[in-house]
Amino acid sequence: MDVDVFVKMVGFSLAVAVLFDAFVVRMALVPALFALLGRTSAAPALPTEQRREHEAHIPS
Repeated sequence: MDVDVFVKMVGFSLAVAVLFDAFVVRMALVPALFALLGRTSAAPALPTEQRREHEAHIPS
């Protein structure tokens, strides 16, 4: 196989992978995952004492 053809194939494959990541993964899968995980997906981990204090002030 010619080197030029190989470089074009790799470039095309990389471009397709970037477009797939940008449109499918980041616009569909990531928001769906955040919706499934709910509040726990974006909350940073708190030490146990702070978490208990925080949850005591949240209405259920």
